[in-house]
Amino acid sequence: MPERQDDFEPIIAPRRSREPRREDDAPPLWRTALAVVAVFAAVIALAWWWMSRPSSDQAVSDEDSESVVAESFPETHLEQEVVPPARDVEKPTEIPQPQVTIPSSDVEAPSAQDVASEADTPIEDTQNESVQETAPEPQIESEPAPPVRSVNAFVRFTSPDSQARLELRRASDRMPFLTSAVGETIEVPPGTYRATVSGAGLERFEQEVTFETGQTVEYSVELCAQRQYDRVSLVGRVVEERKCSSTAECETLFAMLGETADDLVRLRDFRVEQCGKWRPGATPSGEWTLNIRCDGAVPETTCRIEIGEGDCMHAQPPRSSRGGACPRAVLK
Repeated sequence: MPERQDDFEPIIAPRRSREPRREDDAPPLWRTALAVVAVFAAVIALAWWWMSRPSSDQAVSDEDSESVVAESFPETHLEQEVVPPARDVEKPTEIPQPQVTIPSSDVEAPSAQDVASEADTPIEDTQNESVQETAPEPQIESEPAPPVRSVNAFVRFTSPDSQARLELRRASDRMPFLTSAVGETIEVPPGTYRATVSGAGLERFEQEVTFETGQTVEYSVELCAQRQYDRVSLVGRVVEERKCSSTAECETLFAMLGETADDLVRLRDFRVEQCGKWRPGATPSGEWTLNIRCDGAVPETTCRIEIGEGDCMHAQPPRSSRGGACPRAVLK
């Protein structure tokens, strides 16, 4: 059987009062202020701890380093640098104000002329001091070092013949060691050299010279001009002549003269003698040969030795290009 709606109690929702809240029910104001002050104090304490933290860490690190140094080197004493205490940034630093003294009316004020003179005096002193400070220091000139003396010899080559040329050779040199033209000065190591002087149209001249250590000399040479030579041929000149009266005697004489001719042609004195008969001072030149000839009928047969080939040469007296005696070499 269905239930009736009248058997259930009605559901009634409570309604909020629309009356305004009274002031007695609101939280008190001093609690809010106390909470704000507590938060602000916590922020300040945290900021102060954060700013003072590096100095404390540095002090701890310094103490650790000192302990390590003390353990490693017991005899060394280190003084720790004093670290100033940390300050709050928000607190202003007090700067001491200079004290100003006001002169009394009894003290006489300085005149304008005295003030001007006092103002000029320190400026002049400062200028003088600056000039003295900037003045360059006098430089002390050092004495020049004495020149180093060379161990080589200095040779100046001179000659009236401008085309002359000097060549120096050592005993072991096949080529010239040093060369010099007229008027030049060459540096030569000390020692003995073979000096050769020559030039176009001049006769060659050789001499042994010696140069000492640090010596300065002048080597003057005057050469002879190339001389003129006179040449003559002695072909057909009879050297030796003999007669024979029979055929057998002539044959023996012919053989004997042939052996004599072979011996004479090899002797330089024989050739010089033959040239001297032509002109005193003449010298043989070229190759020489001797021939054997027999002329005439028996018993009037003549056999002789005659020159088949041979020349003589005669040189004119030596003269320099200036007509004087030569060669001339002076080492001074």
